[in-house]
Amino acid sequence: MLLDAVNDDEDETSGAFSIDEKFTNFDPVVKVEIDINLSAQMNITKYFEIKKKSYEKEKKTRTAAEVAIKEAETTALKELNKHRNV
Repeated sequence: MLLDAVNDDEDETSGAFSIDEKFTNFDPVVKVEIDINLSAQMNITKYFEIKKKSYEKEKKTRTAAEVAIKEAETTALKELNKHRNV
């Protein structure tokens, strides 16, 4: 199913921003896969679970990246001090 993510009801003369001003890298059409064997609530629950898992994975990746950067900085400082003391 393709969903239109742009709200056509907003009046641009009322001070509302256009879609280009609100979002960058925004696709106004969103593809959503619907399982017709599930209820609407179950489809929503499925997407929220996917979003939650993606968020948790992103959070873990960011944490691991921060740790790796700190370790690299520490190693680089040790190498610099080692070469300075020689």
